[in-house]
Amino acid sequence: MSQLLSYLKKKPLIWFLLSIPLLWILSETLTYSVHNYKFWSRSLAISGYTALGCFVFCLSLTPLNKLFSTSQLLKVLNRHRREFGLSSFYYACIHFLSYLIKKVLKTGQFPWKFISHPIIITGLSAFCLLLVIAAISNDYSVRKLGWEKWKKIQSLAYLAQAAIFLHLVLQHETQIIWALLLFIPLLTLQMLRLRKKDQ
Repeated sequence: MSQLLSYLKKKPLIWFLLSIPLLWILSETLTYSVHNYKFWSRSLAISGYTALGCFVFCLSLTPLNKLFSTSQLLKVLNRHRREFGLSSFYYACIHFLSYLIKKVLKTGQFPWKFISHPIIITGLSAFCLLLVIAAISNDYSVRKLGWEKWKKIQSLAYLAQAAIFLHLVLQHETQIIWALLLFIPLLTLQMLRLRKKDQ
């Protein structure tokens, strides 16, 4: 176990593990041409689920670490919250880009009419919030803004959480199931953390 923990402390290993879905997306070029909308459809799905997983895992780490304060594994993983959070944003970028390219290749035009759809509005809202969070996810921003102000801006993640949840539940049945499976446990952890904090 101690050997595993020592490996997990290394950022290059974490970044490598987080890049595996990207390698999976690139491997899809062996099946589909990048000029085929089906490639971008696969990229849309892989990047979307990866962004979602990284986001939920990132937000779960703090309450899990508070609730199970003796867990060395959680302490080590908690050190990499920034990596998981940034990965969520990077894959959200790929997800958004994949959606646009897929629509252009499939319909031959920019998907203007889809921009006003509730699914897209909630997705874009979450993306913009993640963009702000990612932009200040560095040590320079912490020093420049001060810890308290920086922390308040980082709390936009909770608004992004709500937007992502709506982005999922407004879609078809599979996404609704994923929303419930991921966000109900996350919300439960967050509530338990607040409850423990108040005690």
